[in-house]
This record gives sequence, C-alpha cells and structure tokens, in this order.
Amino acid sequence: MLKKFSYILAVILTLACVGYVNTKPLFSNYSDSFTVYVGSNSSNAQILTVDSKDYRFIKDVTGESVKISNLGFDVNEFFEKYNAKIVFTETTDGVVSYYGYSKDIKYQTTIGGKRINLHVAVTKDSVTVGAPIIYGSF
Repeated sequence: MLKKFSYILAVILTLACVGYVNTKPLFSNYSDSFTVYVGSNSSNAQILTVDSKDYRFIKDVTGESVKISNLGFDVNEFFEKYNAKIVFTETTDGVVSYYGYSKDIKYQTTIGGKRINLHVAVTKDSVTVGAPIIYGSF
C-alpha cells in the first residue's frame, strides 16, 4: 500500500514540475520581457513587468502583453500564428487596433457582445500585442 501511494505521489509531483517548468508567456517568441496582468480581467488588474524566467512564479495571471518593433511585422501572419480570426478593427489617434479571437488562447473578455482574446495595436513606431486585450499605453 505504501509503495503504491509513493508511486502515485511521485507521478503527481513529476507532472506538477513539468507543468511548472514549461510555463511560459504567450508571446515568448517576441521578447524576453513582458507586461503581465494579475488578479483581474480588467483595467483594474495589477500590471507587472517580468522577464520570461520569472513568469512562471507569477500567480493568477489574467493576461499579458509585449511591445515590439513594427519592422517586418505582418498582422495577418500574427493572427494566423495564433489560429485567430480578426473580429473587428478600430483606428484612434493614428493607432490601428485589431481585435480577434482564438480558441487556443485561454484569456478572454467581451467587447460589444463579441468574445475577444487577442489585441494588436499598430503605431507608426511599434506594435503592442496583448491577450485578452492591452491594458495601458501602446
């Protein structure tokens, strides 16, 4: 009985460790530093800047974003990479925002009755990508 219990405990701990080690930011291919939203799925979230190595220590992550160069950035390729469809776009003060949805992304919010979990804001100098949306500035 003790041997069986020890085996089950070892399997559970191994699976937990694998999940812990493999936790990485959604946009890890774009940067080593991320903005992470914690504790709320709204602009009330605590906003932290973390490195990818520290990301796995953050609990209650409700979203994330990263700012990158717009050189060579293709919005359609980005949405394809995340199996997302563009739901709607808007332009405000020279910023073009693309809002989309992907069943592969765990974060989610609703805007105008539409499910959204991927937001891309393109300015003349940079691109900010976020899930479910970008909180803060672009």
